[in-house]
Amino acid sequence: MSEFKDFAELDRGSDLKLPIAGTVYTIASPPAGVGLRVQAFMQELMAAQSKALKDSGEIEFDKEVLDDAAELDLYRDVLGPALEAMEDDGVSIEAVKHAALTAIVWIAFDRDAAQRVWEGKAVAAPVSNLKAGASSTPRPGSGSTTKAPNRKRRPRRPAASGAPSPGPTSSATGH
Repeated sequence: MSEFKDFAELDRGSDLKLPIAGTVYTIASPPAGVGLRVQAFMQELMAAQSKALKDSGEIEFDKEVLDDAAELDLYRDVLGPALEAMEDDGVSIEAVKHAALTAIVWIAFDRDAAQRVWEGKAVAAPVSNLKAGASSTPRPGSGSTTKAPNRKRRPRRPAASGAPSPGPTSSATGH
C-alpha cells in the first residue's frame, strides 16, 4: 500500500498576494481554527441573507453579523502579519477592509472567488442558498459585517507577538 505524500509537498501557492498602492501584501493561509471560524461566519452570513431574501426579497448589505470588535478580530486573523505591514504603510481603512473581505472569501471559497471580490465583481451564491443572481458577499466598503442579537462576547485574549489572535471560540460556530 502506498503512502500519501506530506501535504506540505502538495501545497503550492497557498498564499494570497494583494497589491495595494504599489506594495504587494502576502496573506498566508490561516491556521485551521481561523479557517473553520471563517467558514462558520460565511454560513451564518449566507443564512441571514437567505432569510432576508425570503422575507423581503432583497439582500440586506448593511446587516450586521459581527460587532466591531469581532470584525477587527476577524480582520487580524485573516490578514495576519500583513495587517501590521498595512498599518505601518498607512494603508486606508477602505483598502484594509477590502483586503480582509477578499481574504475571507478566499478562505471560505477559493482563489477565483477572491479575485472576483478583489476586482469588485459579485460572488454568486449557490442557488440553493440564495435566489439566483444574488450576491453572497457584502459589497466592498459596505460597513460592518454583522452582529447576531443576544450573543455574548468573551474577552479577547492577547495574541502572541506577531501571531494572529485565535479569537473567541466558545460557541459551536466558533464565534
